[in-house]
Amino acid sequence: MFINIKQNINKLLYAIRASGTDIKINTIEVYSEQKERYFYKYMAYIKKRDKYRLDNEMFSKIDLLKYLIDKYKEVRKWEKKN
Repeated sequence: MFINIKQNINKLLYAIRASGTDIKINTIEVYSEQKERYFYKYMAYIKKRDKYRLDNEMFSKIDLLKYLIDKYKEVRKWEKKN
């Protein structure tokens, strides 16, 4: 079964941003001399006090998706309390 990870990431980002939490995802290419190939590094920034601060770094889209699911759960818990 094929899962479109990028589509799910975008949906989660939209849902999190709609709740008022601003998250940006940066992607950079990193070269590994040990494995002799390039990898993508995903960095998640959250806006706090008018500045974006690094919250997490991941090396796979699956890890990024898991991170966003956790953030979405945190947002939902906070919304239910208020």
